[in-house]
Formats: sequence, structure tokens, C-alpha cells
Amino acid sequence: MKKLINPLAIAIALASTGALADGNMASVTQFGEYNDATVDQIGTTEAQASINQSGSENGAAIVQSNSTAPMYALIDTQGNQNRAAIAQDDSWYANATVYQVGDDNRAEISQVAISDDSSAGIYQFNATGNDAEISQEFAFLSSANITQDTTDMSSAQVEQVDGMGLNASIFQNNTYGDQAYIFQTGAFQTASIYQDDAWLSGAYISQEGQGHNASISQTAISDLATADIAQTGANNSASIGQDGSLFSEAYVAQSGESNSTNVYQGPQGIHLALVDQDGLGNSAWVNQYGIADTALVSQNGEGLYADVYQSGDLNDAIVDQSGMYNQTYISQYGMGMDGMNNTVFVQQTGAYDYANVVQGGGSGNNISVIQN
Repeated sequence: MKKLINPLAIAIALASTGALADGNMASVTQFGEYNDATVDQIGTTEAQASINQSGSENGAAIVQSNSTAPMYALIDTQGNQNRAAIAQDDSWYANATVYQVGDDNRAEISQVAISDDSSAGIYQFNATGNDAEISQEFAFLSSANITQDTTDMSSAQVEQVDGMGLNASIFQNNTYGDQAYIFQTGAFQTASIYQDDAWLSGAYISQEGQGHNASISQTAISDLATADIAQTGANNSASIGQDGSLFSEAYVAQSGESNSTNVYQGPQGIHLALVDQDGLGNSAWVNQYGIADTALVSQNGEGLYADVYQSGDLNDAIVDQSGMYNQTYISQYGMGMDGMNNTVFVQQTGAYDYANVVQGGGSGNNISVIQN
């Protein structure tokens, strides 16, 4: 679903000429080299647009069109090959802001086709090779924000369409090789990606339906962390936290209604967690610390609960539950350098099954529980 920045808004702005408006305000200031600036307000009332540029090869364009209610747009670019474009079309009280400082930054905001009371902001500072794009279409009462600060090779995108009450935020700071993408459609969804000092991180959130909540946090030195959340249905929630991790990956897919997943991957481990839930009211918890942890949870049915805790050594845990109101609890511990090679496999099919597995101390443990 990830895509490159579309320069369409810039092309439209630079090709526009006339201004048929009422009570609008525009302000443009340019310093430096190769700068282009275009403000085009057509059929708007009391719209405000401002462009400030200082530096080299910058280009900025604002288009606000066909709205009887005010729209607000601001672009501020400084230094190095920056490009910025804002296009707002028939969106009452829409607000768009772009700030750029440094290197090869590009930014584009587009709020079109009646995205009333929506706001979008892109902020890029002291960084190299950044790309940021926000697109909101038929998204009432929605907000999207992207912040990239002191980052390298970063690219962030938010796309929100055909809905209302959609909220998305991406924050990238002191990171390397970041990618972040949020897609939302439906009603009253919230998605947030927070990346701080996370090397080679990638975070992706996709939500369709209504009432979903998704958050990804990659902090400290999360090394080669990758996180992906995909949710469809209604009222699902998912959270992935990666802190001080080494080779962490986490993938959460939820479809159905009122499902919840929480994944945390701790310091200095080669972690992988996969959770796939389909049904009603299912809940999964995965906490991983240590060296080579792997957890896989797959639940299908209603009222299923899985709790996996892993700490130390070469742990593996797999939980597969299908049916209704099954419960699984897994705890694995590593003590010192005991050479724990723990493996747990639990499969429950049917209803009201219960499994509790605890491994601590010793070495070479292996447990398999199957209930039908």
C-alpha cells in the first residue's frame, strides 16, 4: 500500500493562473536560489495562504479551491532542494501546515472532496532524504500529522479516505533508515507511530472499519525493528512496543470485533512475534525479552485469551486456539547461562479449554499440549 509522493498538487498549482475569491489573504516571501512560489485561491472565502522560502532550489505551491468557508495553508521551507505542495478542495475549515529545514526534503498535503474540519501537518527538520505525504479525501473531522526530526533516509505517509473522525500521527526522531505508513478508512479510528533512535525501523498501520485503535512505538536503539498492524472490522485495538531490541519484528492482524493485542519486545533479543486474530472479543498478550524468542498466536472464535511471557535463552512459544472461551498461559524463564532451549506448543480446539505452561530453570525443555 505504500506509494511514492505524487507531484500532482505541485503541477496543478504551477499551472493555475487566476484567482476568483472573496476576502482572501496571501503572503509570499522568497530569498536565495531557484525558488518557485504559487498561491492560487479560487472560489474561496476568507482563505489565508502564506509561503516563506529561504535557500536553494526550493519550490512551494498552495491551491485552495471552491469553499465558502475559510481554509488555511502555510508553507515554510529553508535550504536544499525542498519541494512542498498543499492542495485543499471544497473542504470547509481545512487547515494545512508544512515546515521544512535541510537537505532533500519533499512534502505534500492534499485535502479534497469535502474533508471538512480536517487538519494536516508535516514538519521536517535537520534531516536528509526525507519524504512526507498526507492525503485526506472525504475524511470529515480528521487529523493527520507527520514529524521527522534529525533523521536519515526517512519516508512517512498518511492516507485517510472515505470516513470521519480519523486521527493519525507519525513521529520520527534521531533515527536511521525509517519508513512509516498509516492507512485508514471508516469512522473514528486512531493510529500512531512513534520512532525514536530506532535504526532501520519500519512501521506500518492499516485500519478499515470503525472504532479501531493502533499504536506502534520503537524507541531507544531498536536496531532492525519492523512492526505491522492490520485491522478490519470494528472496535479492535493493537499495540506494539519495541524498546532496545536487536532484530525485533512484530506483526499483528485482527479482523472481527472487539479484539485486542499487546506485543512488547524488550532489550537485546532476536525477537519475532506474530498474532492473527479473527472473531469476537479475543485477547492476546506477548512479552518477549532476552535472546532468540519467537512467539506465534493464532486465535479464531470468541472470547479466547492467550498470554505469552518469554525471558532469556532460545525460547519458542506457539498458541493456536479455535472455538470459544479457551485460555492459554505460557511462561518461560531463563536462569543465568543454563542453556535453556525451551519450546512450547499449545493447540486447543473446542470450548472452555484451559492450559497453563510454566518452564523455569534447567535446559532443553519441550512441552506440547493438545486439547480437542
